[in-house]
Amino acid sequence: MRWDRLSILIDRLAHEQDEFSMFLMTRDGTVVSQQDGVFRTNCIDCLDRTNVVQSMLARRSLNQVLQKLSILRTGQNVENNFGFESLFKSVWADNADTVSVQYSGTGALKTDFTRTGKRTRWGLIRDGINSLTRYYKNNFADGFRQVSYTT
Repeated sequence: MRWDRLSILIDRLAHEQDEFSMFLMTRDGTVVSQQDGVFRTNCIDCLDRTNVVQSMLARRSLNQVLQKLSILRTGQNVENNFGFESLFKSVWADNADTVSVQYSGTGALKTDFTRTGKRTRWGLIRDGINSLTRYYKNNFADGFRQVSYTT
């Protein structure tokens, strides 16, 4: 629950993310930049924490792309545009829910943080309900899915 630590992680990864660059091609087919790496992110026990970190890396990449395309000026970022930032968070959290349903049978945990940037009481309650549902499904109602992951 130390959400402040995430910014430390992203700051530590910034240099590598900058070195990886991005693939960018103009409409006429001219390659402007090549991407030289990717992040593989996974938490040993939590798809939901992985999604939070991935969303932060994606936002940073999005800012870089929009600056490179001169849509944003240097120093500007998507967080300053409430409408766009809200859309980004919503799409990312919806994606997390979709992936989580495939793996666990419930929506993702911690999407209140992904959607708003902070934990909420309702988010904690929703996480509790989803966790109990996951426990039940994983132990009593979802043997086929669990077995398919281990074979």
